[in-house]
Amino acid sequence: MAYERERRVLYTSSPDRGGDIVLECFPEIRKHVPDAELVLSYPRWFDLCSQMFRQAQGHMTRIRGLLDQPGVSRIEGGLGQKALARLMKTSLVWAHPSYYTPGRQKFCETSCISCMEAQAAGLVVVASNWGALTENVRHGTLLDGDPTSREWRDQFVSAIVQGLTDEVVQAAAQECGPQAMRDADWRGATEQLAAMFPARRKIT
Repeated sequence: MAYERERRVLYTSSPDRGGDIVLECFPEIRKHVPDAELVLSYPRWFDLCSQMFRQAQGHMTRIRGLLDQPGVSRIEGGLGQKALARLMKTSLVWAHPSYYTPGRQKFCETSCISCMEAQAAGLVVVASNWGALTENVRHGTLLDGDPTSREWRDQFVSAIVQGLTDEVVQAAAQECGPQAMRDADWRGATEQLAAMFPARRKIT
């Protein structure tokens, strides 16, 4: 089934992994793409953490302030898998700085299922080039450098704008992303693991 895609950017990670950076960059994106939307979707657990830890509370307050801008919305409490898949298949770009701003450090995930879901859905992926993203993003734009720097953010905005406006880039993501993720299921993972062990000869 073919879905009609909107000029929408998705951020589907916890807000402490660069949600504030995406929000800060969004006004610049809207200068180039006035009808662009930004949707943040994540489970409610970070909201609960922000009630217990002062640093998380400060970050959440900052995120909520940045949400108050044109074209931005947040899906409260996250989405189930079917609804998330539909949202991804009707959007164009998935963005992930993977950076913990309060601690000024890279967020080096050991695995990133969200980027795999985004590629499988044919989204244009724009993310940082470290941690699991280096391995898991097989079709997309990976950025080196400091996400708090002007240079990095200019590249980030440029890649997202291209993903929202360039039909060639969009078509490539919609064809190559799902193909790249075909072996990223459990069967593909077990085959990779099995290949690491030498075949055992059968003793007769």
